[in-house]
Amino acid sequence: EKEFQFIKKSGFYFGFLFGSLQACLWMLYDDDWLLPVCGFIVGWFTNFLALKVIFRPLRPHKVGPFNIQGIFLKRQNEVSEAFTRVICGEL
Repeated sequence: EKEFQFIKKSGFYFGFLFGSLQACLWMLYDDDWLLPVCGFIVGWFTNFLALKVIFRPLRPHKVGPFNIQGIFLKRQNEVSEAFTRVICGEL
């Protein structure tokens, strides 16, 4: 559940941030192609960033007093059952 909440929240925050930049850019350049292209870039980058945070790094890395590892991989055994249930429910 923790990982799914992160995915929801990160999509909202990153989408809002990049969408705000897109809106400012659209105010400066009022071209028809700008919104779809920016939407594609924002969607791709948001998904890319969320997947990197969830699944990377594969192995724990020590950074000062902290161990850094992908959110999903840290609790893989616990999360895999919930993840499977969500995916099967969607299909």
